[in-house]
Amino acid sequence: MSNQSSTNFSFYQLEEDHFKDVQYLIKAVFGKQVSIQHLKNKYKDYLNLGYISAIAYDDKQPIGFYGAIPQEFLHNGQKIIVAHACDSYTLKEYQGKGVHYNLAKTAYTIMKDKQVRFVYAFHSDNTYHSTKKLDWKERERIARFHVNINTFPFAKVYKRLKLKKQLQSKTTKVLRPYKINKMEYKSNLSHQVFNPTFFEYKENLHSHHLIEIEECVFYIKIDSIMQVGFFTFKNYEKLKIAIDKLKEIGQNIGVNEILFQVSENSVMYSGLKEFITPKSSWIIGYLTFLDIDMSHFEFTYANLDTF
Repeated sequence: MSNQSSTNFSFYQLEEDHFKDVQYLIKAVFGKQVSIQHLKNKYKDYLNLGYISAIAYDDKQPIGFYGAIPQEFLHNGQKIIVAHACDSYTLKEYQGKGVHYNLAKTAYTIMKDKQVRFVYAFHSDNTYHSTKKLDWKERERIARFHVNINTFPFAKVYKRLKLKKQLQSKTTKVLRPYKINKMEYKSNLSHQVFNPTFFEYKENLHSHHLIEIEECVFYIKIDSIMQVGFFTFKNYEKLKIAIDKLKEIGQNIGVNEILFQVSENSVMYSGLKEFITPKSSWIIGYLTFLDIDMSHFEFTYANLDTF
């Protein structure tokens, strides 16, 4: 699929043979070296839709990319497909020439053709302003909850020294007594489907752990800190006990902080707010392709591409 703009730049639906050019753009724009395999894992067509991202060229020169990941959500008892917009970059010399705008429009045409209901993003300041030209709307900011752990931040040292395998080995050993293989996520709000397909997709990007403490289930990622993608709990008392246990686990691993990011309309928010003070985090921006009530959706840290 190709669109030609008045600037004579070409815009294409992402395909397998484009990944080397996406890799080039990341290196050129950010100075980062990312493997082609990681990019394939990130944009993997795990819902059998085809890619919903777009790439731009000036003749044969790659000049920009708009990346989005399809996600399966449960809405009013039915599964729907939505898109998480997670990457957008243009070579410096082509900025201000409509490349981002036309890349986004190309991606939205692809999404609509594939019956994607809406596209959303966790906004940075840059993406917030750039989406205004594309008629995006926004919800309230999601909330972040920080739990400090009184321990030396060994995990940050591991990361700085690029000792990823050693940190993973230690984490796996500490978490082994709490690990579970599956769970059932229930919510009165529309939410991403957390099923084996989801967990397999995420595991190909980063190492995660599904654990159970005091009948509370946590989906976590250990990096320089402990990040909680989502969680379930029976009652406030058990949640408080479970988080205290998470702090002990964090001490044993060597992380000095636990971070939650949840929608304010979620049960998770109401549970955490009982004993932790929330702080403001990202704005959730969105663009709908079909009429849908966005106020009924919840978003979590686990939705994010980098989690």
